[in-house]
Amino acid sequence: MLNQKRLKILISFIFSISAFSNIPNLQTTRLKSTGGAGVGSVLLDEAILLNPAPLAFYRAGSIYLQQTGSEVTNAQDPYSSFDSKSYNFIASDTKGSISGSLGYSKQRFNKSERKRFSTATAKAVGKKSSLGLSYWNTKEKIIDQNGSLTTTKYNQFSLGFFHSISQSLSMGILFVDPLKEREEETRAIVGFQYVYKDMVSLMLDAGADYNEDLSESFLVRAATQLKIYNDFFLRVGVFKDEGLKTNGNGIGIGWVQPRLLLEFAFNNTKYENVSFFNTSEQTLKETSLSLAYRF
Repeated sequence: MLNQKRLKILISFIFSISAFSNIPNLQTTRLKSTGGAGVGSVLLDEAILLNPAPLAFYRAGSIYLQQTGSEVTNAQDPYSSFDSKSYNFIASDTKGSISGSLGYSKQRFNKSERKRFSTATAKAVGKKSSLGLSYWNTKEKIIDQNGSLTTTKYNQFSLGFFHSISQSLSMGILFVDPLKEREEETRAIVGFQYVYKDMVSLMLDAGADYNEDLSESFLVRAATQLKIYNDFFLRVGVFKDEGLKTNGNGIGIGWVQPRLLLEFAFNNTKYENVSFFNTSEQTLKETSLSLAYRF
């Protein structure tokens, strides 16, 4: 027998597939290329959407702009595909004793829409560790298969911890939505990053919903970053989420300068068949481009 929470997630999932209204989680272009991996990495623009704690280790300002286009197809009817777009803006200031970021995003997915205001802050705890907090205020307009409009508003926050074990190895711990505002999104994730001679970076994230059985909500993400010449970085990542019944991969390239960062990525996500409801697979293909200016 499926427990009540599991049944609720499955019903929500099949409903979204039928209506093509399942708005994907917001990620930066870099995160799309790594399959979402990076909880244990020192990231600036990504911190507000992932682990906020690494913000404390930067001493810079940043303006980040992103556009993502997506195409969704249904395995039962490949001709029923549709295109959507999303926009993301992030401003960060980490020059003071307390580092912080502000963000705004707008996602249009078929006829549904999500708007989100975000903020994050972090504080160093000693020379090698930091703590961070992020907060999201979200408004969604979901249109179901009958054309009915449902508007929801909700608030979430995440707690993050970061620690530099050595010059090559770092780790992070992230608690997503611990108050269970959106029960299907609650996670505890541990991430590691290993850097070899400033040329190769290996990232691994693993986690689960601590309110559920491990087998029902296990999440794993792995990625590799290769430095090409002096300015370019190639990234490849894969992921699998048992809780959301998704799996996929990403690939991307980044051009990194002291002031400018240009990122480009492809990401493929498959929403797995849920045999309990006899539903078909849904495939999401995303193309993302971002530009960041550091000052």
